[in-house]
Order: sequence, then structure tokens, then C-alpha cells
Amino acid sequence: MLILHQSNRVENLFGQLALLTETPLAEVLMPEIIVVQSQGMARWLSLELARSQGVCANFDFPFPAAFIWRLLEQAYPLRGPSLYEPEIMRW
Repeated sequence: MLILHQSNRVENLFGQLALLTETPLAEVLMPEIIVVQSQGMARWLSLELARSQGVCANFDFPFPAAFIWRLLEQAYPLRGPSLYEPEIMRW
């Protein structure tokens, strides 16, 4: 499920995220997905989650473009290798 929270204070957003992630997902091995804008934000979130909950494990922090590509690949599976794979695009 996609949940969108908006605020002009990152502390308020983190408080909401901490409340949401306290309850475990239905599937134990499924990672919690949090879309972030930068690696710095992903690092800060993982450190704050570890500080508030004791541990930060099984979280995935994709960028928006990577998250959208994942959704598209699930909805419309590609046949054959992607033309944009690093092995294909190498010289």
C-alpha cells in the first residue's frame, strides 16, 4: 500500500514513519520500502530508526525512479534482457 505523508518538518515526518514501522508487515521476510531522494536521507532514516526502535533491519530505500521502474516491471514484465542492463550497454 502506498502511504504519502507531507510536512515541512522532517522531524514530524520521521515521527509518523516510526509509528508506521512499529507494526510488522504481514509477510515477515518482505522488506519495508521507503522512497527517498538521496543516499544521505536514507542513511539518516536508517540511523534514526535504529535509535528509536533499537534496530533497523530489512528496510529498502530506493530512489523514486527505481521505485517506479520496479512497479512497472511488476505490472508489465519485460521479455528478454533489458536493453539498459550494464552488461549490454558496455563497450
